[in-house]
Amino acid sequence: MKENKEKNSKCTEKTKVNGGEKSDLNMKKRESEELEQKPKKMRLGIIDYIDCAHYLPGHGKCGRVHGHTYKIEVTIEGKVQENGMVIDFYDLKKGVKETLAEYDHRLLNELFEFPSSEHLCQQLHTRLFENLGFPLKVRVWEGEGKWCELDGLALS
Repeated sequence: MKENKEKNSKCTEKTKVNGGEKSDLNMKKRESEELEQKPKKMRLGIIDYIDCAHYLPGHGKCGRVHGHTYKIEVTIEGKVQENGMVIDFYDLKKGVKETLAEYDHRLLNELFEFPSSEHLCQQLHTRLFENLGFPLKVRVWEGEGKWCELDGLALS
């Protein structure tokens, strides 16, 4: 093992002596230029919450009016723009909050016939896509440990 360390340090010294530092800098510069030339797709996500009441017609326990705090995860995908961002987080949060405001502190039965988490997720996905214009994924948590997801990113 001691011999390997000595060999490695000698190799490192040779690289430095033979101009390896310059070639390392050139390689890093090329990698940096390549990153700048190719717009990369990236995903950004935020989490927000809404409080809603609903009942599920014809369902035993959930047929009575009750409420949930829904945790809403939104992930968008897009290319990094010249400004270095896909979208400013401020604008993303604003667009999501505006959309969620349509559902927050509402009786979901007034908005759609069968307000399951699945239907809420579908509705949110549609409205968020209209408002934001990015391919996106929406995950709706109904309390702790229960969620559903619509992944439009997998379709793009």
